[in-house]
Amino acid sequence: MFNVIDLESAQIVGVNFETGEQAASFARQYFESTGKKAQVRVMINDDWQKREQLRFESGDYLPVAWHKSSFWLDNQEIHKLHFAHRSKIKDSCIAYTESPEKGTQDRQTRIKAGAYLTKYFSHILNESQINYYARLHTAISGDLESTIKIAITANEIEQVYINGPESCMAYSASDFEGHCHPVRVYGDSDLQLAYVERQSDYHDKPIAARALIWPDRKIYGRVYPTPERYSDDKRTIARAEYSALITALESLGYTSGRFDGAKIQKIENNNRRGGYIMPYLDGTQGIDDIGSYFLITSNGDYSATETSGLVSERSAFTCEHCGDDCSEEDSSIVNVTASRSTESWCEHCASSHTFHCNGYDEIFSEYVDSIVADDDCIYSSRYAERNLEFCARTESFIVTESVDQVNTANGTEQWCDSAISDHAFWCNRNDSYYCSDDFESVEIDGLRYEKQSAINAGLLVEESESESV
Repeated sequence: MFNVIDLESAQIVGVNFETGEQAASFARQYFESTGKKAQVRVMINDDWQKREQLRFESGDYLPVAWHKSSFWLDNQEIHKLHFAHRSKIKDSCIAYTESPEKGTQDRQTRIKAGAYLTKYFSHILNESQINYYARLHTAISGDLESTIKIAITANEIEQVYINGPESCMAYSASDFEGHCHPVRVYGDSDLQLAYVERQSDYHDKPIAARALIWPDRKIYGRVYPTPERYSDDKRTIARAEYSALITALESLGYTSGRFDGAKIQKIENNNRRGGYIMPYLDGTQGIDDIGSYFLITSNGDYSATETSGLVSERSAFTCEHCGDDCSEEDSSIVNVTASRSTESWCEHCASSHTFHCNGYDEIFSEYVDSIVADDDCIYSSRYAERNLEFCARTESFIVTESVDQVNTANGTEQWCDSAISDHAFWCNRNDSYYCSDDFESVEIDGLRYEKQSAINAGLLVEESESESV
């Protein structure tokens, strides 16, 4: 409904027009008869809010990808009346109600996810966070059930692992010790493999994300990619793919859980090593032999913690990081403090949550402070502080260059060769470097001097002020 307002008096001069055209016609007639300008205004009420809420409840609107994120839940006063949802017209965008007037008119504004977050949340989210949520929206846009594919047969599952995110089971069959790929045990079993097939910039393979699922119990296991394996922009992209698959699975009724009680194929290894084919199992680390199948269980007769692709008898060794049983032979010693206190970690934790210190030539927990030096290698901060030179000009630790003292306005500092080359000069009187930003240099008889030093030595006559006569 529409009203007409006299712009001079701000009084309503026409009410309850069903269409904007009818109201505009009345406004023209009003001007012609009175000489006063009038404007059409939408009649605002709260009915549109109930309409928008019902669209969410009916499933007509799908929520934005970040609707469970803390920044969204904690700042509802910003977006409460936006009723933001995934655009039904253009998958790459979201749609929202920009104002109560537009809400009354049932008009939604379509906008890219990143642009929306920048417009309304740039005081809360930084650029990296906005990019992450925008990528997450892109990753889950479209119909979720058709986005997720399910691999059921051994051949399908093997190909998804080989062509998907990095993990200890993502290699070719020839890289394992058994006669076939370890993940083939999941084929035609209680477990299946959910995956998303699309190119993603964090790697060059066609599978963007995957997770084992137990359809009968609506449970999903560990989701890949694991963002911690990647750095900088690739980590942001990998985290978006990871979150998108979780969002998609949970929208289909799945919850994160363990696979205790699930049956998988029992495949006897037919090469000289013998035994049975078995992948590394995330989370649940044991299996029982129940005749025709293996049964996954937390306290099984055998430990499924080998990355070799074969099953072994249960080990008494426990990873000190995640608490799962694992093979002691496949464990690694990890420095968990800057002072190099150590723990024994399983292969997965050691490969996913550590960094290699190039100085000590040892691995450290990701929670120990680290730096990247000028040789692009990673060092623990403690090693760097004790063993590497620090350039005050570039604010970086130096391995590939030497350092020397430079006189600056704030006293002497240690600078690396390249910083000296770009921002300092050598004074031939004092035999020392000076910061060219802080001190003036002069050239006398082909030699360079700090200007004040040259004046003090009588090599340069100090300029005198001119006097008026």
